[in-house]
Amino acid sequence: MPEAAAARNALVVEDDPDIGKLLQWVLQREGFAVTLVGDGRKAVDHVAASDPVSLVILDVMLPQVSGH
Repeated sequence: MPEAAAARNALVVEDDPDIGKLLQWVLQREGFAVTLVGDGRKAVDHVAASDPVSLVILDVMLPQVSGH
């Protein structure tokens, strides 16, 4: 995969749906392909199973696995 393509992938980990959708909207306007997940376990699973992301926005207080 070309480096430029990987640089446009973002992962947003946020359990508040309104905040998650807002972050997703802003990042998509800036040209990112955004994956939005609602808990820490799903974030870990996504990172393990997907291509690398260049940007992660991570809520600290999450269900399942915390952002710490």
